[in-house]
Amino acid sequence: MSKRVYMMICAHLWRGRNAGWQYLAEKSHNLPTTVEGWYYYHKWKNYRVIMGAVKKATYYGVRIGAVTAMYQIIEATLDRYAFGYTCVASSVVSGSISSLTCAIIARLPKSSFKRLIKMGTFGGLCIGVMQDGVNWYETKEPPPYLRDLFENI
Repeated sequence: MSKRVYMMICAHLWRGRNAGWQYLAEKSHNLPTTVEGWYYYHKWKNYRVIMGAVKKATYYGVRIGAVTAMYQIIEATLDRYAFGYTCVASSVVSGSISSLTCAIIARLPKSSFKRLIKMGTFGGLCIGVMQDGVNWYETKEPPPYLRDLFENI
């Protein structure tokens, strides 16, 4: 949820500024000369800025929300059916699959494609390690793959 809100705020600021510049560029050949004209100029400019920002914020918010939902669904499915418990492997696989799907849909060039896959896999690894750490702290017992390691030592 916080990623979506953050992206919506960033898109709102970025697109709002661009919409203001675009409006100025479109109207710069015929700027108002009266006080009333300037009032309506700023009124319409503010309207265009707000509408442009809301449209772009919604666009980015929906995209980030969809990617986050895809990641969570894949991870929950793997945790429940493949492993039977929460583990770092499901997070890594989920990050890899999510980033692979996004890279294919965006038709990225090869270098960006590889970088996105690496970032998604590394992000899944970080999330999985943090989840396992929190679970270890709450339950006072290590994850099953570490428990086996500690028993053999």
